[in-house]
Amino acid sequence: MPDDHPLRNLRPDADARVLFTTHSAGRTDQAFKRMLEWAIASMKKMENGERPNNIVNGL
Repeated sequence: MPDDHPLRNLRPDADARVLFTTHSAGRTDQAFKRMLEWAIASMKKMENGERPNNIVNGL
């Protein structure tokens, strides 16, 4: 987030109630394994002429 972002300059009463953290929910071993399994399943579908899972923007 840029230094001049409004969330970096909150009023003191609001600033005391806000905690910024990194988003790391998807960085577990289980999540990585699931993403890898989904990617492999999609690649196998494409090899078999099928549509892959989770198509984005129609591609």
